[in-house]
Amino acid sequence: MTTGNSLKSINKLAATCGLLFSLVISGQALAECQLEKGYTLPDGVEFDAGCRFLEGLAELPDSNKRWGAVNSRGEIIIPFEYDIMTGFDKGLSIVSKQGKDGLIDKYNKLIIPLEYDSIYIYNSDFVKVNQDGKFGLINYDNEVIIPIEYDDVDLFHEGLSMVIKDDLSGFVNLKGRIAIPLEFDPPGQSAFSSNLSAFKEGLAVVSKNSKQGVID
Repeated sequence: MTTGNSLKSINKLAATCGLLFSLVISGQALAECQLEKGYTLPDGVEFDAGCRFLEGLAELPDSNKRWGAVNSRGEIIIPFEYDIMTGFDKGLSIVSKQGKDGLIDKYNKLIIPLEYDSIYIYNSDFVKVNQDGKFGLINYDNEVIIPIEYDDVDLFHEGLSMVIKDDLSGFVNLKGRIAIPLEFDPPGQSAFSSNLSAFKEGLAVVSKNSKQGVID
């Protein structure tokens, strides 16, 4: 599913940890890094204590600290060319090169080009991206759904996404247009995760001038 020149540091590390945690919670098996009998790793590459196979591939660094991935026979499937990469989830991995993030498939094809400061993958048809400190949503064809101009964006709930800009929040529709003006107080840090401000059954809880209410 963030880091400085090494993945916008603390943010990318948190995003990576979050992705791994979600894989464990979702019940995906984390196989030990053991190759099939009779096979060895390429020169300059070795498994570490944190290694795991996800969807048949294990991501790991080489002796030059460049990341790639091998299969259970030790064959290089993803070349060792990235600054960092996450384990594969549903056939995709977040990779970083020269401080920019992108998304690759198991054939090392760039699904989303290496042009974003951060990428966040959720169980959604959309990807949250950060570019020059601003957030938006794109799809897996790298088409912009919500312009990358907001201080934060939520995922879509019932066709609407909450966005925050200049300390005001509102809602944007699937065409990226403002459906409900940005005139509400932004939610607290936990609001997005708890869906407090997301639409549910046609209603959303919002606040204005520190007073809460419900809108449709």
